[in-house]
Amino acid sequence: MTEERKTPSYLLGLDYGTGGAKACIIDTQGSVLGSAFEEYPFVHEKPGWSEHEPMRYWEAACRMIKDCLAQARISPAEIQTMGREVPGALLLG
Repeated sequence: MTEERKTPSYLLGLDYGTGGAKACIIDTQGSVLGSAFEEYPFVHEKPGWSEHEPMRYWEAACRMIKDCLAQARISPAEIQTMGREVPGALLLG
């Protein structure tokens, strides 16, 4: 009988909130192996308006994912799936 070798798989989560973003990597049992948080500033170009610079989402994600992978000591190829949460509309122009 041949024993199938199972490759470990991990889950990556990104959460973009009003004042910052969070990322984490967990295993299939729910244990957190790496996490990161990064704040981003508001842009107030008009009175009463609050916006974010869209490129900051991408830049924050790149840094946080790199940090989480280092903490978890895994390779990107071991990420089985990724989920993200963004409140409201995300319009890029």
